[in-house]
Amino acid sequence: MPVRLDLNPVLERPELRETLEREIVRAKIDINIALNVIRELVNTVYYLNDKDLNDREFSLYIWSLLDSYFVLGDSSIYERVNELLDQRKIDHDALYILKLYDMTKNLELIYKAKRKIFGIKEFWAEDLLALAKLSYTLKDSSILSEAVKVLLGELEKIEKRGGIQNINDIEIMMASIKGLGQLMLNYKKDNSAVEKIRYYDDKYLVPMFEIINGRPNVPENLDMLQTVAIIACSKNGVVFAVTGDPKYLSGTLRLYKWYLDQVINGGITKMSVRQRIWGAMMLSKVTYFIQERRFLE
Repeated sequence: MPVRLDLNPVLERPELRETLEREIVRAKIDINIALNVIRELVNTVYYLNDKDLNDREFSLYIWSLLDSYFVLGDSSIYERVNELLDQRKIDHDALYILKLYDMTKNLELIYKAKRKIFGIKEFWAEDLLALAKLSYTLKDSSILSEAVKVLLGELEKIEKRGGIQNINDIEIMMASIKGLGQLMLNYKKDNSAVEKIRYYDDKYLVPMFEIINGRPNVPENLDMLQTVAIIACSKNGVVFAVTGDPKYLSGTLRLYKWYLDQVINGGITKMSVRQRIWGAMMLSKVTYFIQERRFLE
């Protein structure tokens, strides 16, 4: 059974729920198949030796395991996460701390996460999502203003460099758009920010959601499976909820279905460790959204 997180944004409007139901039927999605694939992916990375992972990979590994715990409800996965974090400390763990707060409501964790976020020199994707989560959890206007400034700033940096160049740019863009969307959903809607979300999403990510000749329209210089997993990480579910435009939802479900078919037919053993980590994370996030009508972050 999925684990409920009270603070996560919810898809509340009846017309949006109806659209989601229609799109799920249209995409012919079988949740049981998705859950089985998530379990298989998690099983292949469960006992990874963390010494073989650099700091970035280790952070993604923790993030992926935790998301799979929330959708599968398997307590052994949660225990594994705690075991790993007891062995190795990381600076980029604010999102994990905020999820612990969501489960325990221990206020000390909120302020621990705040210190972590504002002590970071370089934001990773999970830090940007943690900043958004902190903002709508505390509902502090000064933190909200800083979060919007940071998230828009990250998007502007990518555009000034000439657009998406690598996987890191994909991660940062996904997290920035998703973080802004969650702020709009859970705290305060700002029409100018919503237009920025549309602008960056439509210009850089939406084209990759198109399936051309049986494959997503992802640039050849990017790892296909990683890119698809990152951009489908329920990001467009958030944009759909903020804008009410079903094209963002159908894009997410299209890639979700394509990815499931690809993993089942291509075989998990042929996937790299990082592809498996991102795959388990993406499938967990979108499956959780479909089941719970909540955004897993």
